Amino acid sequence: MGIQGVKFNPSDSDIRDTIKRCEGVISEMARHYKVWRSTMCDYLDDHPEYKLLVAKEREQYIENMCDDAEQTVKRLIKDKEEKAVSLKAAQYALNNQGRKRNYNHPEVEAAERSLGLLDKAKTLKILPSNDNTQSSAQ
Repeated sequence: MGIQGVKFNPSDSDIRDTIKRCEGVISEMARHYKVWRSTMCDYLDDHPEYKLLVAKEREQYIENMCDDAEQTVKRLIKDKEEKAVSLKAAQYALNNQGRKRNYNHPEVEAAERSLGLLDKAKTLKILPSNDNTQSSAQ
């Protein structure tokens, strides 16, 4: 049910546009329609064709996010003046969403550790700043 007991029933073109615009993020779709997330989930359960579109858009969203994270890492390798926060965000995205690309894979972790890029807590070490301090992100 939507707002004030009105049945939630968007048009085909509207739901497809919303899925694409919200990149398959169900909570964003629910906010767009001003319904509970559970209402959105129930609707998608009742309409498997849209649920499939949500999964495809979500997969594309994750691929795009991993591309962005890889670009962040690439940029940070070249620019030692950047803040560690960007690197940690990129690391999080790749470790948690980049599994299809073999991030957070035991062999990758072993290689990073052998190169001295990873500490025992699986935290990527931050390159020293220009003041020559030797520290790592905790």
